[in-house]
Amino acid sequence: MKMPELTTAKTLKAHKCATNERVKQKNYTIVLLIALSFTLITSLQTSAVENAQTVRKELLAVKTDQPPTIDGILDDVCWQDAPQAIGFTDERTEKPAKNQSIGRLVYTGTAIYVGLHLYDDMPDKIVARQTKDQARIRGEDWVSFSLDPFHTHQFSDRNFFIVNPLGTKYAHLATGRAEKSEWIGLWKTAARIVEDGWIVEMEIPWQMLDYPDTTKPIRMGINLDREQQRTGERSWWCNLGVNEFRENDGHWIDVLPPPRKRELKLLPYLIGGIGETGTEEREYTARAGADIRYEVTP
Repeated sequence: MKMPELTTAKTLKAHKCATNERVKQKNYTIVLLIALSFTLITSLQTSAVENAQTVRKELLAVKTDQPPTIDGILDDVCWQDAPQAIGFTDERTEKPAKNQSIGRLVYTGTAIYVGLHLYDDMPDKIVARQTKDQARIRGEDWVSFSLDPFHTHQFSDRNFFIVNPLGTKYAHLATGRAEKSEWIGLWKTAARIVEDGWIVEMEIPWQMLDYPDTTKPIRMGINLDREQQRTGERSWWCNLGVNEFRENDGHWIDVLPPPRKRELKLLPYLIGGIGETGTEEREYTARAGADIRYEVTP
């Protein structure tokens, strides 16, 4: 039986409309999927950038037989292949620091060496005043290297080595090791202001540190932080934040410190005094001696 032409036209029109609607829905779905994919990729990229600023970072320990000359110039052979500490974070904004820094770290059987390039887009505005060693460096530019040899993430086990752009240095050794205070002067620094910031080199003898006595490579806690006086920006290699959560310190991995040496120390002393006699005359006295110390355990 032949269908009426009107009915056939209506059917074709309805079929065409349904087909167009399906095409529209399909196109809408494709556009939606593309938009969602773009949003997800952007979110992942943003998250990766943020994580790069907040994750606990690591530096592989590199032992060198060519230690650098401590002169404030990073042209020594050992610095060329040294692992770099990069990606400093502003502790307040938790975003990349405006003026970045690059740290380098190597060691020998006698000392740890730190090299830093601290970039500054206004080097003529760098603030450096303190010239006396072992005086707290405040109100000026400085950089600090911290070392946690026992990897406890405790403040009491951290050693701080702070330097300003003049090469003036301040060290705080881990609490409870005051007998090593006579070694404070053994570490060396050199610094200089250059056209794109300032440079620092440090030499820190192992003998002034307390560290595990081990024959196998170990992991130590490390970090680098910097204060830029002009901008008030404090930035960290591994960001601890304004509350300084020390569990976020970075790691120095596979470092093999030298064997601990038990030392016999002779510490001479001279004590003077004034005493009263029965005739109201003063009597001057002096007493000399020596203390012997032997480190029973490393």
